[in-house]
Amino acid sequence: MNYFQYLQSDHWRKMRYRRLLIDGFQCHECGHGDALQVHHKTYERIGKENVDTDLVTLCARCHNDEHRRQIEEKRPVLSRREILRSVVVTEEDFIRVKDEFRYRKK
Repeated sequence: MNYFQYLQSDHWRKMRYRRLLIDGFQCHECGHGDALQVHHKTYERIGKENVDTDLVTLCARCHNDEHRRQIEEKRPVLSRREILRSVVVTEEDFIRVKDEFRYRKK
């Protein structure tokens, strides 16, 4: 299963919902309740996340700001390729997903 398939899984939906409950369905940074996303603080435990320490609820704007901050601070940020490689089970899945990225960029 690749990263994008994982984000569609029942397991991720449950983890995401649990984090949203913890944060009261509000952005952890600004308190807004619109366009909420659950951010992975680390990609090291994809599929085995600790809902209390590995995830946080952010609105789309704060989520983008967080990724921008990581880049500016030169903290290690995994590329899409690294994320996919850490989750993809077979080379065939990786090639298929890589082709999907290529198609989306056009």
